[in-house]
Amino acid sequence: MNFAIPEMTDLLTDLFVGILNHPVWIVAIAGILHLMIGTIAAVIAVQRGKSWKQWLVIGWIGGTPALIAALRLPKLVEH
Repeated sequence: MNFAIPEMTDLLTDLFVGILNHPVWIVAIAGILHLMIGTIAAVIAVQRGKSWKQWLVIGWIGGTPALIAALRLPKLVEH
């Protein structure tokens, strides 16, 4: 039995080949949902006093983890 650890390039190649083997509409819907979740994260962050441009980029790259981070930001205190 050979339990060789695959190299990182092999893992990335397998990941991209796996994505490309799915129908285009599935990949498109997943991408659109990812961007929508990231945009919602940016909106929440702006409501909590953060920069729109910065959080839009963070949200679009991070997706769901960005939403979780935005929800954990402290709320603005109104005086």
